Amino acid sequence: MQLYAIKTRRIKPGDNVATIILDALKKMDIGIDEGDVLALASKAVATAADRIVNLKNVKPSEKARRTAENFHLQPEFVELVLREADKIFGGVEKALLTLKN
Repeated sequence: MQLYAIKTRRIKPGDNVATIILDALKKMDIGIDEGDVLALASKAVATAADRIVNLKNVKPSEKARRTAENFHLQPEFVELVLREADKIFGGVEKALLTLKN
C-alpha cells in the first residue's frame, strides 16, 4: 500500500473538489488506477458545498448545553451536531461519537 498526501489550494464554497484533486494529482505526476482509494477530509467537502456556519449565529438548545457541559465542548458546536447527526452514541472529553446515515 502506498499513501500520498495531496497538496491542493484552499477549498472555497462552490469549488469542484474532484477537479481540484485531479489537477493536484496531475501536478504531482500521480495517476489513479482502478481500485485506488481516495480519502478526503469532510471539512473540504463541506466547504465546497457551502455548508459553513458561523457559531455566533447558533442558539444552543438545553440539550446541547447539557451535552456540551458533559463532554467539555462549545454548546453552539454541539447544537449543530444534534441537528446533523442521526444518532449520538455518547462521547469522551472533547469528542462525540455520532452516526450520519
